[in-house]
Amino acid sequence: KTSTNARSSSLIVSYRFVQLGMIAQDKKEKERSDAKNAVEEYVYAMRDKLNGDYEKLAEAPLREDFLNQLRATEEWLYDEGYFQE
Repeated sequence: KTSTNARSSSLIVSYRFVQLGMIAQDKKEKERSDAKNAVEEYVYAMRDKLNGDYEKLAEAPLREDFLNQLRATEEWLYDEGYFQE
């Protein structure tokens, strides 16, 4: 009976380590997702402002350059950035 209890305790400890690993992975994935969402929100907000309230304030070449950078950032998010840690 002692060896059975020892095996059960060992198994419980092993499962607990697996569970902690999964919790850590879930936290990491949520942080990654939150960071990507924040960048995406920034891109959308700035694009809306540059095509709205800021359109007359920004010189055309500067505005177009910034819009191009925002487009490139958005493309990166859905392409290479999708798999970034």
